[in-house]
Amino acid sequence: QIEREKSVIKAEIRGLTQRLAVRTGLQYSPDCPWRHAVWNGSTYVASIECQLDLTGRIFAGTITALGADPTREFSDSASAQADGSYAEGFLTFTSGDNTNVTREVRAFVGKQFSLYFPFPYPVALVDAYSAVQGDDHHYLTCRDVLNNIVRFGGDPFLPGIDSVYSNPLQGL
Repeated sequence: QIEREKSVIKAEIRGLTQRLAVRTGLQYSPDCPWRHAVWNGSTYVASIECQLDLTGRIFAGTITALGADPTREFSDSASAQADGSYAEGFLTFTSGDNTNVTREVRAFVGKQFSLYFPFPYPVALVDAYSAVQGDDHHYLTCRDVLNNIVRFGGDPFLPGIDSVYSNPLQGL
């Protein structure tokens, strides 16, 4: 395989077994594999697979306090959202050094954001952000909270490996 980028040419020699490394087909899981929202450069839009109605699920605010690690912990004391609202959601800064950088929110407790991965630059006070309500990819969340069960991509009713091995049939 040969690729050309500006004035650099990259060549990669691949063997016949390279095709075995390519994933084909879908992986089945009780949880939904889709991302519910993506940042398009100015706001969040629903992903093609999920098609969730994001009306009333996108919130904007400014940072009012910083945590121990200002690249992944900070607060918005003016946020009116309940604890857990942004958990497994996304946060994108719309001003400051991290403008248009998106990260996934691990937890939102006591109006404090905690992220899985840090932002490239420390967050500053009064940096503006846009955040979208979280989705933990579970069947009940999709049904009861997001009201989008029609497009749920998981298979919550497939038996797991534990149930397959718990009652094996003899003599087959």
